[in-house]
Amino acid sequence: MKETAENLIHLEHIPSGIFRNLLEFTFLQHFEVAEEELQDHIEVGSYLLARPFVAKCLGSLSLVLNPQNCQTYLDFSKTICCAEMLDTVHCYLSAHLFELPHLTRSLEATERELIVNLRSKGVYRLCTLKKENLTSGNDSQTEAARYLYSFVGSEHSGSWCRVTKFPFMAEKWSFTTAVLHNYLFVIGGYRHKVKRGFEFRMASFRYNPFTDRWISVARLIKVARKERAVKSKSSKKTNSVPL
Repeated sequence: MKETAENLIHLEHIPSGIFRNLLEFTFLQHFEVAEEELQDHIEVGSYLLARPFVAKCLGSLSLVLNPQNCQTYLDFSKTICCAEMLDTVHCYLSAHLFELPHLTRSLEATERELIVNLRSKGVYRLCTLKKENLTSGNDSQTEAARYLYSFVGSEHSGSWCRVTKFPFMAEKWSFTTAVLHNYLFVIGGYRHKVKRGFEFRMASFRYNPFTDRWISVARLIKVARKERAVKSKSSKKTNSVPL
């Protein structure tokens, strides 16, 4: 490798194994890097401005990111000032925003806002689900109602496609819905079979379209308010004060 001034660039400080892997990928399109070696390969590739090699490493990194190692890779990307690696970790945090509150809360406000905004990127799709099924139909109708549907395609030639199935099995249910940061919240309840007939079970679920997963979340608490009267007696009259 030579600079424009024809001076040699000394690469003694770069591990020979990493440099060999870079050359094999560049000239032979062969890539085989273990997970525990990804950090070093990304650092060298970023230092040598080998963007295709770095992109390949980051593709492997996106497959192995998890809640246990995410913080380590986040800190490392900032240490080596690799914007591409930082973007990869940010995308993972964004896709798991509510699943990783212990990580997202520790970020600075601007970085946290960036991660939240990433969830709104991409193509918007119209979705629909049956929020109530209070009258049991036949089996095929009930089965079809258990899915979240998305409209795919243009307005004239598109069609409704099944996206995901509800995280519960019931013939009757009643829910309301809300969307926050591209998460779908389904809040209500469904009929549950018990030993003596049925009971209505309160439940709340959260759907993440980036991971295609439902998670049970804290359900609403139904509080029964009772009015109590406190009577104070006097020699002439009695007053009742509702609390």
